[in-house]
Amino acid sequence: MNKTETEYSIAELKSRQGLYRLFNRLLSKEIDQQFLGELREPGLSAAIHQLGLYLDEWPKPDKKTLEQLAIEFTRLFLGPGKHISPHESVQIAQDGTLNNGTTASVGQFIEVAGFKFTADSKKYPDHICSEFEFMEALLSKQIEAIENTDIEEAETSKMLQEEFLHRHLIRWIPQFCAQIEQSATLAFYKALGSTLSKFVQIEYEYLVEKGDQNQKFCAL
Repeated sequence: MNKTETEYSIAELKSRQGLYRLFNRLLSKEIDQQFLGELREPGLSAAIHQLGLYLDEWPKPDKKTLEQLAIEFTRLFLGPGKHISPHESVQIAQDGTLNNGTTASVGQFIEVAGFKFTADSKKYPDHICSEFEFMEALLSKQIEAIENTDIEEAETSKMLQEEFLHRHLIRWIPQFCAQIEQSATLAFYKALGSTLSKFVQIEYEYLVEKGDQNQKFCAL
């Protein structure tokens, strides 16, 4: 791989990493003025553009809009009433229980891959944000390996991404996104569900089914 190919490969990986970071942030807490400001930082703005979105299409930072978004986020993902659990274990378990064998399986995968997950009462390894943080970390490792011309480490990181997508992300996130689209009342969160579902499926096709990433991203 020559220098131009290496630079292109790293840019591609950073773009994917930016998308995981973006969705992580959108699903970790409600949108606030600080986050709307962060959207203009190079990493996130590039990720947004990759999705075919533009900053003038995002919610305006006025008080009323932010309050509506905060209420919607709480209703969708936190409760206290019926809500959409952002946990893999709840999404795929027949009894809808949290912190079961699936949670342990995700935690074990993360640790076997060489990362440490510190569990707390608010976020488990199978929370969607934890899983996206793990994918971000694997991409960071792959980027670093390419920069150091460590082909073996780069391939290992890529293989772990493929395996995690196959064993976990693709198994539950499309269904989770469908629930968001069905339950959301605001156009922003309906669009979030739709776009996230497409992103995960494109990732799966590109990494696991060996599809062409550039062509697939154009479909978003």
